[in-house]
Amino acid sequence: MTNKELFLTIVERLTTEPFLKGFKFRKRDSSFIKQEGGLRRHIELDHWSKEGVLIIYPIYMVRFDVLLKWFEPYNVKSPQDQQDNPSVGFTGNMLG
Repeated sequence: MTNKELFLTIVERLTTEPFLKGFKFRKRDSSFIKQEGGLRRHIELDHWSKEGVLIIYPIYMVRFDVLLKWFEPYNVKSPQDQQDNPSVGFTGNMLG
C-alpha cells in the first residue's frame, strides 16, 4: 500500500468517527470542515512522507464570522483569501 493510499484509508476511517460527525472532507487542502451558524471548525491533516513513512500532522482551527467581519476593513487580503483564514488555530505540540 502506498502512502497516498494509506492516507486515503485513514481519512475514510476518520469520517466514521463520532467526533467528526457533521464534518465534510475537503480534498484540496486535506481538511475536515464543519460550518455551524457563524462558527467554522477546521481540522487540516497536513501530511507528507519521510523515509517511506507517512506522517500526519493535524492542525486545529476555528473561525468566528463575526470576528472576520470586524477585521475585514483592516485586512489587506482579498475577501476570498480571508474566507480560509482562521480566527484561532493550534497544533497538538502547542498543547505540550
